[in-house]
Amino acid sequence: MPGFWQRRGIQVKASSHAACGAVMLLVYEYTYSWLQENW
Repeated sequence: MPGFWQRRGIQVKASSHAACGAVMLLVYEYTYSWLQENW
């Protein structure tokens, strides 16, 4: 079932991208609040 594995790979990629996006958002929020306090 090559189609199944292809779909699974896309799912894994999408979830890793989502995790990366969440981390970036957290870092951005933290940096923004830090700049507000320190500038």
